[in-house]
Amino acid sequence: MRGIHVFVGAIVAVILGAIGAGLYVSGTPEQVRREKLDARRLSDLRRISDAIDNHWKRHGALPTQLAKLDVSIRYTVDPETRDPYAYRAIDPDTYELCAVFDTQCDGTEGGCSEDWRKDPQISVHGAGRHCFEVHARVPE
Repeated sequence: MRGIHVFVGAIVAVILGAIGAGLYVSGTPEQVRREKLDARRLSDLRRISDAIDNHWKRHGALPTQLAKLDVSIRYTVDPETRDPYAYRAIDPDTYELCAVFDTQCDGTEGGCSEDWRKDPQISVHGAGRHCFEVHARVPE
């Protein structure tokens, strides 16, 4: 009988160890959720940036506000808080886009969502409010 208790105890220890290792490697469900929200924020900012670039190409000037863009309103607000992303023109072809991030992306595979390399102008950020200075470019 004692042997069966040891066997069951060993199986439970292996299962708990596997769960712990899985959480260590992939992060807690809350951490994964926050990383997905930040990936969505970056994606939204990239869509806004593309719309700004199209506006700049068509009109020869940056928009005065995000409401002037041909982009769905859902991409101009934070997916969790519903607060609008911040935008301001800095000079005739440079603008700033800001969002509040839950996690840090330092430009490494382990410290960012998987799509951090898509746009070097909008990628690396710390946790909290971060602004990206973006230079308008002619869309490809």
